[in-house]
Amino acid sequence: RIGMHPNADINLDRMDVANPPHFEQFLELDLNKSERRFSNYKVDVIDERSSYEWDIDIHRSRKDLPVELNWSSEGITPNQVFLVDLNSLQVIDMARASSYTTSVDVSKGFKVIYSQFDRDINLGALMLGKAIPNPIKDFTSISFNLPEANESYKVSASIVDVAGREIKKVLVDQEMKAGLYAIEWNGKGEMDKAIASGIYLFRLTVEGNDLSNTFTERLLKTN
Repeated sequence: RIGMHPNADINLDRMDVANPPHFEQFLELDLNKSERRFSNYKVDVIDERSSYEWDIDIHRSRKDLPVELNWSSEGITPNQVFLVDLNSLQVIDMARASSYTTSVDVSKGFKVIYSQFDRDINLGALMLGKAIPNPIKDFTSISFNLPEANESYKVSASIVDVAGREIKKVLVDQEMKAGLYAIEWNGKGEMDKAIASGIYLFRLTVEGNDLSNTFTERLLKTN
């Protein structure tokens, strides 16, 4: 549980509750805070402020299964509180949904971002998320984050086969500002030409001041 209260403190106080010791079978959410010596808190209530980000890790005994997160959306104002899956870079408005099912991989953790005023989400690092869904039939979405280190970036993206042959250009030297973006692919080649089932790669290249990075994400195309 997370929240704000006028009598709470950003540091550890009586409103914060640690997770109990876990045994052979367990599933817990840990709220991480740099102000604390330990990070295994299940309740984190802080003082009232106009914006804040909670860092969350999931620890579990069964690492081969996804996890379903549930919350009450009652009383949450739309466009103010977001759950961000740092593994896929999916963003969920917690006022418009009351649950989220993770992928099997939850190693990068999650954020809950609150802002009293509308603002663009930026995760502070150059990141490529996972394709959702994957395997792909006729649609997938892949998110990426451009940090605020540069005002703008030159971004290219393409789909290639395992031999490195380009199947489709998705972005070509696109000027983009810092922020969190999502690219969609319809599972087809150039001119919407049908392609065979198989393994493909999504390739993202980002260039900025003194920066050049290429990321890849493995895609399974089915027909």
